[in-house]
Amino acid sequence: MTARRGRPRGNGAVRRGATLPQPSAPTAIAPAAAPTAATPDLGASARPQTSPSPWKHTRWIWLGPLLTALGTLAVYLRTLHPSIPTGDSGELIAAAVVLGVPHPPGYPLFTMVGHLFSLLPFGAIAWRVNLMSAMFGAAAVGLVALTVYRAIQAWAEESSSDRIRPWQAACAGAIAGLGLAFSTAFWMYSIVAEVFAINSFFTALLLFLILEWHRRPQNLKLFWIFAYCCGLAAANHHTIVLLAPAFLVLLVSGARRLFPRVNGRWRNPYRIGLPNVLPIIPLLALGLVPYVYLPIAARMDPALNWGDPETLQTFIRHVTRADYGTFSLTVQDNAERGHPIEQVAFFARYLFNAFSPIGYLLAAAGAWWLARRRMVEGAAILLAFLVAGPAFVGYANPFFDNEILKGVIERFYIMPSVPFALLVGFGAIQVTETLQQLAPARLHALRLAASFAVVLLLLVPVGTAAAHFATVDQSGNYVDWHFGRDLLDTLEPNAMLLMRGDVVTMAIEYQQAVEHYRTDVIAMDMEKLKLESYVQQQKRAHPNLSIPFNAYDEGINASLSTLIDQELPRRSVYLVGTPKEKDFGGLYEAQKAGLTSKVLPRGSGQDVYQVIRDRLSFFTNLHYPDRQYPLTTFESALTEVYGRMAADVAFVADDDTHPSEAEAMYKRAIFLDPKTPYPYKNLGLLLLKSSPTPESRQAAVKLWEYYLHLNPSDPEAPAMQRNLAILRGEPSPS
Repeated sequence: MTARRGRPRGNGAVRRGATLPQPSAPTAIAPAAAPTAATPDLGASARPQTSPSPWKHTRWIWLGPLLTALGTLAVYLRTLHPSIPTGDSGELIAAAVVLGVPHPPGYPLFTMVGHLFSLLPFGAIAWRVNLMSAMFGAAAVGLVALTVYRAIQAWAEESSSDRIRPWQAACAGAIAGLGLAFSTAFWMYSIVAEVFAINSFFTALLLFLILEWHRRPQNLKLFWIFAYCCGLAAANHHTIVLLAPAFLVLLVSGARRLFPRVNGRWRNPYRIGLPNVLPIIPLLALGLVPYVYLPIAARMDPALNWGDPETLQTFIRHVTRADYGTFSLTVQDNAERGHPIEQVAFFARYLFNAFSPIGYLLAAAGAWWLARRRMVEGAAILLAFLVAGPAFVGYANPFFDNEILKGVIERFYIMPSVPFALLVGFGAIQVTETLQQLAPARLHALRLAASFAVVLLLLVPVGTAAAHFATVDQSGNYVDWHFGRDLLDTLEPNAMLLMRGDVVTMAIEYQQAVEHYRTDVIAMDMEKLKLESYVQQQKRAHPNLSIPFNAYDEGINASLSTLIDQELPRRSVYLVGTPKEKDFGGLYEAQKAGLTSKVLPRGSGQDVYQVIRDRLSFFTNLHYPDRQYPLTTFESALTEVYGRMAADVAFVADDDTHPSEAEAMYKRAIFLDPKTPYPYKNLGLLLLKSSPTPESRQAAVKLWEYYLHLNPSDPEAPAMQRNLAILRGEPSPS
């Protein structure tokens, strides 16, 4: 909105809010200590100040964002994960504790800062590193609130508008910040040890810094800080480069305002030359210095040393994610792709659910407000959202072959959620401004109510917080910690454990490297054995271990069977995950051992359930999860693993000697893994056999009906249908 021109009055005074004639070009350098909360555009009209502007009071600048960040942190502490989360967190925490090297690209900034948090004198070690994410996430929320406030303040001062007051801008900032704070993926990854909370912090910080510099381009200190923070951000997560197009828009616009073109010639009113700009190069390089940590840490040969990036070649390979595919989000991307339109639609649905339908509408209103009030800044914010969001997910285009992979991809929706949240905040001020304009001037009560609309809009993020709380809350989640302990406890002393799958590997790495639990077990990842550096690390860590190859290639030239051949005579060997058939070539068979499988020579003649039979009480009393988790989480995969184990334990107990244990374990198996059919069938038989009451018969009918729904091709299905008819009191089908 532009100010209306003042109409001269009888005494020659100028009405407040009018503009005076504008000079053709600025002629003086603004003093370094100039500073109002927001400097007007270069060449903006001068205005006489007849009364103090409400925007001169700076308490709202920090008070609103600070309260927003502290409120967010309080909720995050209430929902913070108390132990080791599933996924990459176990490895990241372990690398931070032992100052190791995590998976590519190495995340040196996370590792070093995480190490400092791991030294806190309170809380479990994993909880301390989880706390780091909570603090960075809350700080990002505060920066989003501050960015919205400052943009509204700059517009109000430059346009002499008195329609929007500071407290309304503070509320709009809080709506933006809290909307981001309680969006599902942002919240989830702010309460676990992951790299995304720090990435969100730098996203919010860099947008704030570049927008502030754009309004005051003569303030080169802001520009220098921005350059340094760009380097730091890249030392945490590579996706920060997706903000480059948005930064370029603001850099070009700021440069044009810094060197205005007057009468066909470029001017330099601030006397800024090349020496003032050159420091950005060393500052950017200084921000990248954390990468030096990787070869230094690798040289110390820590317990976690992925890729051993000690040499220049291995360092470049690690930082560029060559083992994963430099430009792929997941390893599967190299094999299959989805459809870009489906990817964008999935992203749009995520935002709709994460910010609520009202948040969606507010974001659209915010884009309209920016287009009318702050066009260049609006273009940059919208570009940041489009490039980091729809364009990136459409380009990356992973193949969604399961629900868990969808959950993994949601992590990359966090970064575009930051500019989206800014749009939500501007939308809140647009709604308030519109309502104030529509309210008749003579109805002061209605105009007053319209001015408080922004306060009511605070209910939008509060509502999303309430809706997402039960799903996101991790305060009682010990699934991964118990899984690692339960798995290791099933193994004999000095056993060898071959693992496949990040969930298993990273849980065991945490238990052994951080909590030093069952370090007698030689635990090796079958996928990492494909790396020569990993094989050499294992040989150094276990001098008595004989690995007969330099790198495992899934049985083409190097087979795991040769490793098992050498180790099986002197130690027990266990597997987790599905081995490649060509690796074993019919030489071995697997014996069920709870969460693992024990490797035996083919034809050993042992009962496949003998390990469970010998330790039935132990397997009955493991730490089975007491709740189900969303299908997009790794916890859901672990509950299914526990469910299948419970079914095996129930089958062993179902021998007429432990009927109550068998019934309890069958019910637990169905609760944890409802898609596996045979527990329904076996539990129905057990109920009919052990308790032939009307209630048990009715329960058996329901169990068998659902079993036949899951497994209609069972050869015994006709006999079960006849028995069901008898149990229902119906004529037996032919």
